[in-house]
Amino acid sequence: MSSTNNQLDKEGQHSRLMVEAGGDNALTVTKNSGTKTLIYLISGIISAVLLLLVLLWACFFGASTSDENHFVISCSNLSTGIHDIQIDEISSITARCNNDIAGGNWMVILNRFDGSENFTRNWNEFRMGFGNLNGEFFIGLDHLHRITKSQPVELYVTFKYFDGINGAVRYDNFKIGDDKKSYTLESLGRFSGTGSDDLMTEYNLNQKFTTYDQDNDEDVKNCAEAYKGAWWFKSCKGPNPLALYSKNERSSELSSMSWNGWTPIKTIQMLIRPKPQQLNHI
Repeated sequence: MSSTNNQLDKEGQHSRLMVEAGGDNALTVTKNSGTKTLIYLISGIISAVLLLLVLLWACFFGASTSDENHFVISCSNLSTGIHDIQIDEISSITARCNNDIAGGNWMVILNRFDGSENFTRNWNEFRMGFGNLNGEFFIGLDHLHRITKSQPVELYVTFKYFDGINGAVRYDNFKIGDDKKSYTLESLGRFSGTGSDDLMTEYNLNQKFTTYDQDNDEDVKNCAEAYKGAWWFKSCKGPNPLALYSKNERSSELSSMSWNGWTPIKTIQMLIRPKPQQLNHI
């Protein structure tokens, strides 16, 4: 009987040890499972945070880049007159709009009609612009570069001779470089016009801007100094719309304001606008 009881006690102790061992294993499994769950949870949170940061970066920088690429600088839907025109995300210029000619939406970059403004100006003045928006003026090379670099732009030039005959030329892809490139006339595009040949493509395309105090032309002399007008000269030929204003048609001075290079003109306007497909995005 005693032997039987001893045997039962040993089996009981063995059973208890097995149970206790099983409990320890169960506890270990529970702890391991909890640790893995916590690791998965932390990893998920880190992944979500990283994804959120990527999305925020894309929204901020991506949207900014997209806006810059599609930002349209235009006088569209503005009346003829003076307006503040946004030219990028943070700045604007005051400019004259003309909605009365050639389909409208034009920004005037040069206006001359009576000789009241002095156009014998130095490099810095042509860079910054000068004159009176209610009278004669030049918008400035720096503004012109900032506008034409950001979007495809048309150039329209309209002028009148002293005998009353009008002329007009148009280029469908006008663009100039920056100050480091001396505002090179980089592009003109396709030409159309009346009363003039395609003189700018022949004489001015790919030329740097020249003033009397900064000689960038290819001629042996300074064309702006010799013919009294700054421009994108190559060899002192072609348009000279920034030269001295002539009071009459009899002037034979090559330094007179002209488009063909020798016949004085009474008035001239140069205007730009985004190409039609750009205006469709407004």
